[in-house]
Amino acid sequence: PTRRSSDLNTLLTLPKSPRGLPVAFVVRELLRRKNTKEGATFLRSVPHASGQHYALADRNGVRGFECSSVDVAEVPLIDHVLTHTNHPIVTREVDQDVADRRRVREGLTSSERRLAFLRQSCQSRQGYVDVKTMLADRSVPISVSPTATRRSLTFGAIATEFLDEPHVEICLGRPDLEEWVPVGWSGRSAK
Repeated sequence: PTRRSSDLNTLLTLPKSPRGLPVAFVVRELLRRKNTKEGATFLRSVPHASGQHYALADRNGVRGFECSSVDVAEVPLIDHVLTHTNHPIVTREVDQDVADRRRVREGLTSSERRLAFLRQSCQSRQGYVDVKTMLADRSVPISVSPTATRRSLTFGAIATEFLDEPHVEICLGRPDLEEWVPVGWSGRSAK
């Protein structure tokens, strides 16, 4: 079977719906798909409960989708690289009240600063990207810890290489503090 992966980022400013499918259920279904094409078809076929960016990858490439209760929009790659954080890049229909509150509180949002950092890091490395180092960054930060004004934190990370036998490492916690652990991979399908 073709190996595939899914990654996600919350997009709080996108429209929500109590009638949509929650993120955890979307992820479970995405992981059942054989490739990014099937994943994209699934994302476009279901109603979404909340704003979310899904990054889908298989050995043939990566695709990104911003999903909300009103739209599913594909995110273009820049020089064959997908970068995304916690704000919509292509979707224009946003909950303006939420967006305004975030901008008043943060100025140039943390998400916008993190996206600029990721894009610059990818360009400066000319094809080779050390994902684990970027995910551990504390300067912007990519790896977020709670502060007096921000309760959110990075609770984990994953790095995947699609080789003949995929190489997967996970970090259970902040990548700047916790160890990366290799995950065994078997060619057998999970039942």
